[in-house]
Amino acid sequence: MFKHLLVPIDGSPTSELAVDKAIGLAKAFDSEVTTIYVVDPYPFTGVGADFAYGQGQYLNAAKAAANDALSHARKQMEQAGVKLHTATVESHTVWRGILEAA
Repeated sequence: MFKHLLVPIDGSPTSELAVDKAIGLAKAFDSEVTTIYVVDPYPFTGVGADFAYGQGQYLNAAKAAANDALSHARKQMEQAGVKLHTATVESHTVWRGILEAA
């Protein structure tokens, strides 16, 4: 029924539940799973906000968070024997990043 599942994650407990559900569906229907993490390349932090670090440092930190979340999902999927693809998508809005990945 489901050949391929797209699971957006953000490292939150709720997204971990989504990964668990995806594992169940993938095993039930012999599906592949793609997990994605959307990073905003230029986040709006407010007018006149003081930055603790620059743009490059922000992107490095955001991509590191993405890698951590995707690695955790990969570990869960591999332990369950589910075929997995991962991707980090850059987009100003999460919904648009999800649509671009789909």
